[in-house]
Amino acid sequence: MDPVAFPDPARPSEYRFFLLDTGETHDTRLFVTHFLEQMKDDAYLKRIREEYLPLNRKLIRILLGEDAGDPAMVLAMISDFQYQAFRRMIPDPMVDLWLEGLVSHQFYLKLNGSGGGYLLGICHADSADGLEARFGDDLLWVL
Repeated sequence: MDPVAFPDPARPSEYRFFLLDTGETHDTRLFVTHFLEQMKDDAYLKRIREEYLPLNRKLIRILLGEDAGDPAMVLAMISDFQYQAFRRMIPDPMVDLWLEGLVSHQFYLKLNGSGGGYLLGICHADSADGLEARFGDDLLWVL
């Protein structure tokens, strides 16, 4: 597969973004229903509004060159949040890999939509060859 073009003039050259095919797809309705049920809990809703959404906005602003910051650090925080709050949505075969990234700091993973089977990831450019060798055709470089 060819890399996906990303027209970002502020592209962080020390990092590489990738999509990782989990090999699994899920029924989006089940995840949406689960999420909407969780949103009825005021504490959960508050965490989404006050922690998760600002992190996502921050990452987008960094990638667009509108804000300073380390995209890997922000994606690490998003990854940790998703592991805690959206664990049910992470495919079971990916849980150990998800935790490996959080612990090793070699890469970080993020859910990419609901049910499509791909995870968004970021790694330091120096780690790219190792990930490519490890995941082969299941890895698609975005940046």
